Amino acid sequence: MNDVFNCITSFPKGTSCGRDGLRAQHILDAFCGEGSAITNGLLKAISAVVNLCLTGRCLKTLAEFVASAPLTPLHKTDNGIRPIAVGMIWRILVSKAAMRGVEKEMAKYLGDFQFGVGVPNGAEAVLHSANIFLNEFHSDGSLAMLTVDFTNAFNLVSRTALLHEVRIRCPSISLWVDFLYGQPTRLYVGNTHIWSTTGVQQGDPLGPLLFALVLHPLVYQIKAKAGGKSDVKIKVEGAM
Repeated sequence: MNDVFNCITSFPKGTSCGRDGLRAQHILDAFCGEGSAITNGLLKAISAVVNLCLTGRCLKTLAEFVASAPLTPLHKTDNGIRPIAVGMIWRILVSKAAMRGVEKEMAKYLGDFQFGVGVPNGAEAVLHSANIFLNEFHSDGSLAMLTVDFTNAFNLVSRTALLHEVRIRCPSISLWVDFLYGQPTRLYVGNTHIWSTTGVQQGDPLGPLLFALVLHPLVYQIKAKAGGKSDVKIKVEGAM
């Protein structure tokens, strides 16, 4: 229950709600004031719901709605659009708990090829490493650094591939991931909706891990084709 409580308190203040209107703050408020008298019972009930979802006992027919989300389009610096899906608090809570359960193991598996999973301040680490590299070797004509940006990476990653990798690498959360991504789900745009059939949701706590898992075999292939040289460094920040 402590892990679930820590997941609840980890929601940033002002976290948006899904279409059901429930916010993380509503749950936190229920633990305070007069509600503090039933804190243990409420936390026990919430933990039971989380465990029910993680063990695959949530009806598949509910997946289309539990995994649904309204879309918020954000402008990117290149004039593109980044669609952010704001899922239900229950869905995010279960995914947070799932991530806590596998984070250390997956960070070890992914190794130092990525900075998006289990690496605090990963983006800053990539930036500083690149600056050090350029400052030290800018005059060395035999060295080069290539940066690659995937187009709409999170939304286009293969769900077949990510489900396969999850079942192999972190089976303890595979039932929940299959519940979320094993079938089309609804993404609401205003009063209408579109069907989500590829990729992972921007805003899903498991999103960076799922993206990194699919990318990891490719990174190893690139490393192998580079001859396995010790001075060839491949860092993936796209999982952030």
